[in-house]
Amino acid sequence: MALACQGFYTDFQDPHGVLTHLGYVQIDAISRITRAHHHVFWSRHPRYQPEDLNTLLHRRQAFEYWGHAASYLPLSDYPYYFARMQSFLSHSRWGQRQYAAVKDLLPDILR
Repeated sequence: MALACQGFYTDFQDPHGVLTHLGYVQIDAISRITRAHHHVFWSRHPRYQPEDLNTLLHRRQAFEYWGHAASYLPLSDYPYYFARMQSFLSHSRWGQRQYAAVKDLLPDILR
């Protein structure tokens, strides 16, 4: 039952289905063979290729944010994180410094 809940017995059609089912995939900065978040996708969708993650981001099906940790999250969950993002920017000194450092870049990023 635990393996089924984690999506190991589901025939996912694409990596977006994996991400939506799991709710988030933690970004792993450590790489021995390949970064571990790629293993999460591949173990549930054997046709997965590392470039597929960039495709999810470019198609706006996923975004990066601090979920439980640095994570890839389905874009459908973005509204749930937006208030948290705004609160962090307005109530955190670190967030305010980070925002000040990139605010001039935001129009180009958003475009």
